[in-house]
Amino acid sequence: MDALLLGQPARPIYPEPPGAAGHDPAEIGIDREHLVGLRNWTGPRTIQGDTTFRGGVCYGAEKAALERFTQGLAEEVYEDNISVTCVSPSQVVATPGTIHHKLVTGPDDKTGEPVEWMAQSALILATEPLDKVTGLVTYSQVLLKNTASSKTAPG
Repeated sequence: MDALLLGQPARPIYPEPPGAAGHDPAEIGIDREHLVGLRNWTGPRTIQGDTTFRGGVCYGAEKAALERFTQGLAEEVYEDNISVTCVSPSQVVATPGTIHHKLVTGPDDKTGEPVEWMAQSALILATEPLDKVTGLVTYSQVLLKNTASSKTAPG
């Protein structure tokens, strides 16, 4: 069995605009000319709990593109008996990046989701029959709750 697993877009969430104190503008390909404008930028923000994040619009657009890509590719390769699905975590999963950006405090943070739930979700989608899951765009906890074989389903 061949599998292509796509996760969330790997895009850092900067609490300050790129190039602000603590960020190396060269690291993300910004030259001095564009950096001047970014230092004064107070652009759009996404509110998540008590924290304000920039980049929410890009993140949402990337996630929507992955979802549409999943559905389109599933339709295109269906006749070849290939299943294409997309699963996202229902809550923040504790990773080095989400801990660094203070989205969760660590693996035991109750506001997050155990990484094992994503692994179990991916396994379910990879082993279910094509006609049952192809083109499915879902969230880990929804999938686990709706799957009878799940012994560690949340809630």
